[in-house]
This record gives sequence, C-alpha cells and structure tokens, in this order.
Amino acid sequence: MKIEAVEVYHYGKLHQLHLQFDELQLIYGNNEAGKTTLINFILDILFGFEHRSQTHPYAPKDNSKMGGKLTVSTGTDQLVIERVEGKNGGELSLFDAVGNPLPPTRLQQLLGPINRDVYYKLFYFGAPSLSEIAKLTSEELEDRIRRVGVVGINQWLNLEKEIKTQAGDLYKPTGKNPELNQKLKEYDRLQTKVADAQQQYPEYVKLTQELGELQTQIQQLQQQEQTTQQQLQELYRDKQSWSDYQQFQQLQQLDLTAKAGFTSADLDQLQSIETKVNYLNKDVKAAQEQLKADQHQSVPADYQFYLQHQHQIDELGEQLPNYQEQWRQVQSLQTQLATETGRLRDDEAETGGANAQPFSASDQARVQELMQQRATLQTQQQTESAQSTRTTPVTSNKVPYGLMGMGVLLLGLGLLSAGLVQIVLAVLGIGLLVAGGYQKYQQTKEQQPESQRPATEQLHDQLHQIDQELTQLGDQYHITAVPQQQWLTTLQTGLKQREQQRARVQALQTQVDQLQQQVTAYVQAWAFCPFVDQVVNQTPGEALQTLQKWLATLKDERQQQAQVSQRLQDDERQLDSRTTELHEAQHQLQAAFKQRQVSNMDQFHDELEAERKREQARSQREQLQQKLTPELKEHLQAFGSEAELQAQETHLTTKDQELKQQLSGLVESRTKKQTQLQQVSQDGTLAELRQEQANLETEINDLTGQWLVLQLSYQWIERVLNEASHGRFPKVQKLAQQYFAILTDQHYRQIRYQKKLEVVTNDGQRFNLGELSRGTMQQLYLALILALTVSFSDEFPLPIIIDDGFTEFDKTRTEHALALLQELAATTQIIYLTADDRIASELTTAKLLKLE
Repeated sequence: MKIEAVEVYHYGKLHQLHLQFDELQLIYGNNEAGKTTLINFILDILFGFEHRSQTHPYAPKDNSKMGGKLTVSTGTDQLVIERVEGKNGGELSLFDAVGNPLPPTRLQQLLGPINRDVYYKLFYFGAPSLSEIAKLTSEELEDRIRRVGVVGINQWLNLEKEIKTQAGDLYKPTGKNPELNQKLKEYDRLQTKVADAQQQYPEYVKLTQELGELQTQIQQLQQQEQTTQQQLQELYRDKQSWSDYQQFQQLQQLDLTAKAGFTSADLDQLQSIETKVNYLNKDVKAAQEQLKADQHQSVPADYQFYLQHQHQIDELGEQLPNYQEQWRQVQSLQTQLATETGRLRDDEAETGGANAQPFSASDQARVQELMQQRATLQTQQQTESAQSTRTTPVTSNKVPYGLMGMGVLLLGLGLLSAGLVQIVLAVLGIGLLVAGGYQKYQQTKEQQPESQRPATEQLHDQLHQIDQELTQLGDQYHITAVPQQQWLTTLQTGLKQREQQRARVQALQTQVDQLQQQVTAYVQAWAFCPFVDQVVNQTPGEALQTLQKWLATLKDERQQQAQVSQRLQDDERQLDSRTTELHEAQHQLQAAFKQRQVSNMDQFHDELEAERKREQARSQREQLQQKLTPELKEHLQAFGSEAELQAQETHLTTKDQELKQQLSGLVESRTKKQTQLQQVSQDGTLAELRQEQANLETEINDLTGQWLVLQLSYQWIERVLNEASHGRFPKVQKLAQQYFAILTDQHYRQIRYQKKLEVVTNDGQRFNLGELSRGTMQQLYLALILALTVSFSDEFPLPIIIDDGFTEFDKTRTEHALALLQELAATTQIIYLTADDRIASELTTAKLLKLE
C-alpha cells in the first residue's frame, strides 16, 4: 500500500492541509512544526481514533470537527479512506477512485491483522528503546513475527504455553516436584521393600490362609444377615404401604369417569368470554354516550360562513401568498424608486435644470461651427492688437482688466456652485467680462491709427454676433446656466444620462403603481366577507396581514371541524365494532353453555366442582397405582390382615440378632490373626508390595503417556505456527544481517540469536548489545525493523515511517542508511520525517515537503 495524498481537515495544529506523497517522501520541519502530529494523524485515519474527541491530545482548540482522509493505492486500485470524529474510533467512509462508496470491510482486508500496536513494532522507527533492544531474544523476535498473519495467534500461543506448563508439571529431567519424578522415586523405594519381604514369606502364608478361612465364614454370615435385613426392609415397606393398599382397593370401587368440558382451561375460557361480554357492554354504553356528546357540538359562525363561500374563499386564499410577495416587491421597488429619484435630481442639477434639452444634430453642428469661428476671430484680434502695440505706445488703463478679472472670478465661483446661485454668478461674470472688454476696445480704438480701426471693429462685430447667436441657442435649450465650453462635451453626455435616469424612474413608478393597483384590487375582492370588512380602511400591507391572520384562524377552525367530523365517524365505527363484538361474544357464551348442558355460570361452577373432586380421586388413584408396584401388591395380597405382618416382623428381628452375635465372635478372631500377620509382615506382605509396585508401574506408564501426548502436542503446535508464519523467522534473520552489514559499511557480518542478541564482526569478534555504541545499536534496531517490514511486505505492504531515526549517526552511517532507504523505496514506500538540515540536504533523491 502506498499513501499518495494526505488531506487534514482539522487535527491538532494542522488545519486544511493537503500533501502529495512519493515512494521515498522526506518531510522536513523544525521542532513543533507538526511532524509527530502528522504521524499520529495517519495512524488515526488507518486504525481509528484512540481517544474520544473530548480527551484526544490532538483535538482542535477551536472546537472544529477533527478528521481528514488518506488517498492510497494498493497496486490494483485506488482507495480513499476518510475518518472524522465519532463513536468507536470515528466515523469511517471508504470510496474508490471515482467516488463510489465501499464497505468498511475493504479497509480490514487491506490491513489484515495489522493493528496500531503491530504497526509501531514492524513499520515505525523512531528514537529506539535501548533497554528493549538489549532484552530482545530470538524467542521474543520469533513470537513478534508469529503474531502477524496467523489467525487466533493469541489462543495458539496461550495453548502452547499451557501445554508446556502441564508437561513440566508432569516431568522434568532434573526436577524433584513434578508428579512423574516423584512416582519414579517411589518405585525405587518399593523395590527395596519387596526384597526385604521375600525373607519372611512362609509364616506370612500360613497366617494369610487362616485369615482367609475366617474371612470366608464372616462373609457367609454377612450374606445371611444381609438377606435377613433385606427381608426386614421389605416387610417394613409392606407394613408402611398397607394403608395405601386398602385406600387403593376402595378407590377401585368408585366410578371416576371424567366429564368433558369442565376443566380449568374451560373455566378460563368461559370466564374470559364472560369478562369480554361485560367489558364490551361498558364499551358500547361509553361509545353511545361519546357519539351523543360529539353530535351536539355547535359549529362556529366563521366556519358556517366559510361553508357558504368555500369556493370563493379558497380561491382568494390560494392567491394571498402571491399578493404578499407582490407587496414585498412594491416596498422594495419604492426603496429603489426613492434612490433613483434622488439620482435624477442630482443629474438635473448637473445639467442646468430639469428643462435643459440636448442639441439637435443641426444645432450641435452650428454651435460647434460658431465656437470654431469665435476662436479664429479671437486669434486674429489678438494678432492685430499685438501689431498695434508695436506701432504706437499705449497708455493702458487698469479699470478694464479689473472688471474682466472680477468676471472670471465670478464665473469660477459659479462653476463651483449649483442651482440659482450658479446662474446668477454666471450672468454677473459674463456681464463684467463684456463691460471690461468693451472699455478695453474703446481704449484700443482711440490709440489705434486711423488705418487700422475699421478691421478691428469688424472683428469685434463678428464676435458679438457669434455670442448673441450662442446666447439665443442657450436660451432655446435652457442651458444658459452651463458654461459654453461644456455645451458640446460633458453637457450632452450628462443630458443623455439624465434622460436615461428619467426613463428608469418613470418605469419604476409605473411598475409600483401597477403592483399597488393589483394588491388593492385583490384586497377589495374580499369586501363580500363580513369578518374582514375592516381591511378596506387599512393600507394594502396591513390588509394583507389581516387577511392572513383571519385565514389562519379559519384554517384552525376547519381543522377542528374536520377533527370533529372524523371523531364522529370514529365514534360510529367504534360503536358498530363494539356492538358486533358484543353480539358475537354473547353468542359464543351461550353456545359454550349449551355444549355443556348448563344454563348459566352458577350451574357450570357446580359441575366444575364435582369434576374437580373426581379429578382429585383419579389423581390419588394414579399416585397409589404408581406407588404400589405389581410386586408390592403381590406381597400385600399374601397377608390377610395387619396382624400377620406384625408376626412376620418379630420372627425376622430375632433371627437377625442371632446372626449378629455369631458374626461378632468371628470378627474378634480375625482381628487377632491380623495382628499376628502385621507383626510378621512389618512393612507389608510380599504380594501387597508387588501389587503396590504393579499399581505404581501402571501410574508411571499413564503419566509417561500423558507427558508424551503433551510433548507431541507442543511440537505439533510449533510446526503449525512455523507453517502459518511462512518461515518468516529465517527470512527476517537473513535480511537483518544483510541490512546491518550495509548500515555498518560491512563491518558486522552476522547477527546471532542465543539467549540474547549478539553481533559478529568481519574478524570474528563477538559483541553483546551492552558493548555496542548507541549509534551502532540504533543501526541494529533499524536493520531489524526494516527486515521485519520487508519480510511482511509480500502480504502486508504498508509504508515505513521513520521519525528522525538517524540523529546519532555520523556522516558515513547516515549516508549508508539513506542509501539503504533509497534501495528499499523501490518496493516499499518510506516516509522520513526530520528536523535535521543535514538529512534534508543529503537525501536529494526524495521528494521534499516542508512543514511550517
């Protein structure tokens, strides 16, 4: 499996983070940049959140929802794994490459037996636990390998341990406490006793024979006493059963035939039917009263009016939401109309007033022509004035210039003003300009030579005519308040914009008027309704609200009336149903009485009581029948009375006492012989010792067989686990030696597994882990981790995560480690996280991602 992309929604300090991963992925970041957070995020998405969202160490501080997704490729397809906070490790969602949902079992198929703990042991390499490495034995390593990929491995290992413990409890080659060891020691002791007993055997045989004869006599008397005791017990039984026998004989004379239909079940059936009849009678009466009460409910006046005008009210009511929406449009349009009207007033002020008009095409051409002519004439006038000045010195007067200066100032102030003030300032400014120009003209005329006066006056007349014509055109189009230099530029554009704005205002006003008329017409259509006559005097908006409230009230009344109508129907159906059930129950009860030939429940109870007494008698007879076996009845039939039983008991009691006296004398003789025999045998007779020896041999054979079965079972489980782990242990050992040699530049050639791990150098020197440097120990741990991971990659190809694993490597060791990672990345994805600039610069073949 290869992780192609990581997308973090919210996780710890990581928010909205998206990363693309390569086969050999280097992730660089300073301390606190989020590298450990990213590792935990990947494991939480794969295996589920370890903690609840309230206690999770990476729960976002801003209370946003924790989660994200991984995009992984499996070699044959692509899978998107998404997990967000929730119960049972979070809410898991799986999708294929095109977004189709997949079942959660697909992730379990991909991970197989790998869980978070196994992943840390096999696929993660961080700062290693040196004490754990120093204690790592071959058995622990092999156990770790077995725990991956074997179904039910914990049960197998527990069973194997239990079998090994049981076998040790039976036998150990050097043990003392195991049971088989103790039995073998006891067997040696018995062999010594058998040898001693063989020397006293003749006297032992004689006493044994005498004891045997006494034992035979005792057994015969015991048999006779046992027979007598048995006869007495049988007699006691017969005596105790005599009253039962007599009662049985009496019951046999009675007629106890059962009468059908009078059992407890029949009573329950009739009582159930009777209870049902009573219950249904009450239900019928209650249903009749409820129906009567519902039928007398009054109908409100509003609902009566609605029924008379239902079609008209429903039709108008359906239109109400549309007209409410129209009224909201009217309010919105009125707001828009006020805004547009304000803009129109601004446009009118900027274009000289509401009456200003744009030029026609011909007049616009004429104005342009006049302004060009005026500019040409003014240029000629200035030229001639300059020539006259060079010819004759002129003594100028400052008054004309003062007047013209004030005129220019007033025109400037007019341009900055608006409305009537602008017009007044413009007229005054033009007047001052004309007065100053005229005085200047008179002075010039007086100073000019006679030969030049006619040409100057002609220019002045032409300019005056042009100004008069422009003034007439300004009056015609009501634009005299606007400076003439703006007539052909900003004024025309402003007039067109004003006209467009005026059209928009008129269009909005028309739309508002139309909508208001429609709403008003709709409100007036309700005039027929006496309950809403006040709407005529309200505004359209208030009228619509009044209608809406009235229709809501009417709707409630309609619902209430519909409920009343439905309740009446339900009452009628309930009454019909209960009446039918009552008739059926009554008919069923009468049929049951008729079947049993009774008229009512009292007669049924009488017959039931009689049947119960017969049942008790039958039950008693059956019990006596079972108690009095055929053999017992045969014994009792042999006695004519209870007195005969008593006489037989006395005879057997006397006989039993006599047998006990004889037996007591024989037992006393046997005791004396046994004491003599015990003195001779001391530690036991030869036969007993041999029997005990034989018994012990049997026990030893049984225990040996059990021990062999346990040993074979243990060996069988070993073979099963070796087969289940596919021989991974040798493969891991071979790969670990290969990787360790690469990491140490071929300095170490072998990893040996004795009671603890040890390594062998090229020259044959052996070192245990406690003698290795910290860096070499980390290299060994890395070799073991990579060997474990690669050995499982054929079945569980998961990425390897290395978190700053080379911090204590020197430059040479680091280069060897990076070279090994590059080699392994061809088949297994490796994700290396570091804060070391040296690693980031040397691992140039890996894709680099930086965490800030």
